[in-house]
Amino acid sequence: MEKNMAENEPLLDLVFATKQLGGNEELLKKMFGKFAEQYADSVQTVRDHVDEKNYDGAKRIIHGIKGVSGNLGLRALQHACRDAEHILLKPDDPTLDSHLAQCIDDFERLLYATLNEIQSYEPGESEEAEAPVVEDSRQAVDEAKSTLLKAIENFQFISPPELKELLGKLQSTSIDVAGLEKAINDLDYTLAKNLLNES
Repeated sequence: MEKNMAENEPLLDLVFATKQLGGNEELLKKMFGKFAEQYADSVQTVRDHVDEKNYDGAKRIIHGIKGVSGNLGLRALQHACRDAEHILLKPDDPTLDSHLAQCIDDFERLLYATLNEIQSYEPGESEEAEAPVVEDSRQAVDEAKSTLLKAIENFQFISPPELKELLGKLQSTSIDVAGLEKAINDLDYTLAKNLLNES
């Protein structure tokens, strides 16, 4: 049943993905490239964790991919991750091994199909993002940091206009704003979190 649910979804919901990025198709292509670079080898890592009965490790990777794929409109892969994650939440289930093996196979097949799909994507014209709104108040800074940390910890996508606005509120702080923006755009959430916490 889980397999059919995933396969009934499109590999790529381009309308949703483009809307998430404020219509910036050049940025979408870049995000697709970063996704491919970061997760192309994830299947073997997940399988290694499962072989070692390290279900928490496998779940962390799949949870991360689920979040990013959902924000990029990679629907079938998102559902495959959700199915695998659901099974991994029940490590004591006697049917775990058989169900998990099927889910990991589905995850692998849909990941590679998704990678092929996004690597063939070519953008049209890009829309410019709105200029950042700069605020200097301590409350605005704290709210911006809190919003960014929550999004990073939950693998939530931040649209370019929202990211520019949030980063604009951090300009008056000691945070490496340029480095933070690059880390977020590169999907390097560990570095982004460290940069925010160092301030």
